[in-house]
Amino acid sequence: MQIVVADDISYSLRLSGLSSAGLPRNDIFTKAERSRIMSRIRSRGTLIERIMESAFRQAEIEIVAHPVMLGKPDFMIPRRKTVVFCDGDFWHGYEFGRSRRHDVKDNRDFWINKIKQNMKRDRFVTRRLRKEGWRVVRFWEHEVKSNPGACVRRIKENV
Repeated sequence: MQIVVADDISYSLRLSGLSSAGLPRNDIFTKAERSRIMSRIRSRGTLIERIMESAFRQAEIEIVAHPVMLGKPDFMIPRRKTVVFCDGDFWHGYEFGRSRRHDVKDNRDFWINKIKQNMKRDRFVTRRLRKEGWRVVRFWEHEVKSNPGACVRRIKENV
């Protein structure tokens, strides 16, 4: 009688290029490795938030980081009744469906649904905050990374 251990199964599936559902896997990591990597992705203190915070400081704009309110904005500028969101390109659907840059290969239905739900929630939060009298500014990750000064200028000029 041979005893098969779950790790042996996942290892042999990985070697065969199949997922646990018997579908082809395109990931170079095991399921456990991918889970560990994904668990380290944070919603606060991200690189783009730190870049924006620094840009606000340089422009001498007073901000409140991570105010407790609908949508969990990254920053609030109380004097201008403005909230700022720094949206990750992948998670919030930048060029979703129009660019192969963020094309998902594994667990495709799950990720497409997740990104669509994120986009839907973003629209809802923006509309709701605007109804409550807030100015809502959203920046894409690539905008913040490439030119944070332009992001701050946009806030200064339009708010």
